[in-house]
Amino acid sequence: SMAVWSTRILSPVCRPTADLVVTVSEYSKQQIQERLDIPAERICVTYNAIDEKIFFPREGREEQRREFLQQYGIFKPYLMYTGGADFHKNLTRLFKAVGRIAPDLRKNIQLVLVGGDLKRLEDGIRQMAAGSLSDEEMVFTGFVPDEHLAELYRAAELFVFPSFSEGFGIPPLEAVSCGTPALAGKLSSLPEVLGTPEATFDPYDVEDMAGKIEAVLKDQSLRNRIYQQEARHAKGFSWSLAAENLRHALEQAVRDRRPIPVDGTGDIPGKLIDSIRAMKNRKALKEDDLKNIASSIAETFPPAGKRKPVIYLDVSSVVISDDRSGIQRVVRAICNEMLQFDMQYDAKAVFTDPAKMSFHTAVRLYEQIYPGWSAGPEDDDEIEFLPGDVLLYLDLHPAVAITHVPLTRYLRLKGVRVYHVVYDLLPVTLPDYFEAPVAEEFKHWLKATLHASGVICISRSVALEFRQFLNQYELTVPAGYRIQWFHLGADLKNSLPSQGMPDDAEQLFALMSKAVPFLMVGTIEPRKGYQQMLRVFSHLWQERNFPGILVMVGRQGWKMDDFAEEVRLHPEYSKRLFWLTGISDEYLEKLYEKSACLIAASEGEGFGLPLIEAARHGIPLLVRDIPVFREVAAGHASYFQGNSDAEVAASIEAWLKLKEKDSLPDSASMPYLSWKESAQQLAEVIWEGTVHAV
Repeated sequence: SMAVWSTRILSPVCRPTADLVVTVSEYSKQQIQERLDIPAERICVTYNAIDEKIFFPREGREEQRREFLQQYGIFKPYLMYTGGADFHKNLTRLFKAVGRIAPDLRKNIQLVLVGGDLKRLEDGIRQMAAGSLSDEEMVFTGFVPDEHLAELYRAAELFVFPSFSEGFGIPPLEAVSCGTPALAGKLSSLPEVLGTPEATFDPYDVEDMAGKIEAVLKDQSLRNRIYQQEARHAKGFSWSLAAENLRHALEQAVRDRRPIPVDGTGDIPGKLIDSIRAMKNRKALKEDDLKNIASSIAETFPPAGKRKPVIYLDVSSVVISDDRSGIQRVVRAICNEMLQFDMQYDAKAVFTDPAKMSFHTAVRLYEQIYPGWSAGPEDDDEIEFLPGDVLLYLDLHPAVAITHVPLTRYLRLKGVRVYHVVYDLLPVTLPDYFEAPVAEEFKHWLKATLHASGVICISRSVALEFRQFLNQYELTVPAGYRIQWFHLGADLKNSLPSQGMPDDAEQLFALMSKAVPFLMVGTIEPRKGYQQMLRVFSHLWQERNFPGILVMVGRQGWKMDDFAEEVRLHPEYSKRLFWLTGISDEYLEKLYEKSACLIAASEGEGFGLPLIEAARHGIPLLVRDIPVFREVAAGHASYFQGNSDAEVAASIEAWLKLKEKDSLPDSASMPYLSWKESAQQLAEVIWEGTVHAV
């Protein structure tokens, strides 16, 4: 084999062993030659490039572009910067330079700072800019997807990259590729990227930087000339050319291969650490440098075979919001079981957020599962994934999955399998019931899952809908990609149930004992059928002999403000109509015990957990006839098919007659899984891979 090193870390230990060092610019090559005494012929320069399918010039309608910019708080022509906030990025001088632009220009200009890290550090950056720029002159967009980043490049007056040290510098190349001229510091690699001296300035000289920015803003011919020169130069950067150069370099390195002396110890990580410890300028390495070096060593030389494989369970929404939704109840229940399994693998609950590419121990969830558990120092460390591990995005957090696509790709190349749990496709199959941004983000999330090893759906019906989604949008399924499914459990007692009963609970139970209580459980959303059921029950209550009362359990969702007001103003509210929100699992269990019927009127579901929870109590089921309810309940429920209020009312009256005759389908004999069995089925799907595939 050959030893080939990239330039993320280089130390004296690589000098006698590496056949080839690959770097991204002539500047970096020169630094490697001078600082590590490596001959030029053993260093290959392979320039970076950009994704031409995303970063390209495009004319847009002014009105559309204006609306797009306004969503990010951009209302004026703007200068743009994207990147980090490290010292070498030279942001302080950028702020001073923009602050010294002629007042007649500056009053019509904003400075737009694009990036998740910049947004996270916004308060500190604003303090850094104080005295140079006002708050109104600065816009922090936070993280933006690549398509939005490209549009921000296109709409900018000028891109400014003030770094005084870069190994390559991709953002200026992206800006030019989108049709916007870029200015950058004339040190390190940036002149190689831009290819024209007119586009550079002294990054240590605020006046030079300000003068160059002002000149380009004032002089349209200068702006056009700089852009034309940069655009011609940018055509020389492409991934295909980079790959070809690297291939030639590798072939030459093979021909020139020298034998590597071996001392028999084989402890390369130890040698690396010793060589770093012995470096004369060791104290110049900052703590972050040492962390990056340690991470690189761990990634390059993983301790294979030293522990069991681990299923890492992402529970980010539980950790971040913990709003105790139905999905989060599932997440807690599955984790509660899988963390206690004693099998050929270990399980660990972890979390992340859209602004970072690292996972950490989900301390909050462990404290719920194991009372008295306290976090140790290692629980703050970044999770180290090893080949053979599995990352399961168990929680629903689309933004995390979308932003973590690069990490997903990396983990898969490393030998880690990555799966997403899909609870439903409702924003795609029933888009009218969701806000347009929610439906659009959901669609992006589903597409993002194609970068993983596969999806695991919570029912066969959802798995089939996912397959239909791929066909509808003509999306290519990668080789080896799996669409699988499992079923949820139902025992609330083993799902980390919340406790507590309100003072008026017994009063409601007394009313329920004197009537025929119909129960509906689930978030109050348009698709759930609550509005229709309220109309139907209001009609039936007008008949003196109708014995039913309606108890609705669920938090208010989107587009339901009018319905909430209608319920609270209803003449039967707190008499025969009840809406309970934010109640404990203990209270919900009691409601199941006291109810005569569970109504599930939803027009679309991923599974239908309330059906199983009700069946555990032997409560008869009256449900809308949709595929997933047939899958879950089969012949153990009564179904209604009509969409009109009159048809649904007739179904309820027919159900009451069957109840009087004791002829209702038996829900108590309906098969269902415990949460332990559900978690075992999920684990089997993960490890076996073909158990429940479509």
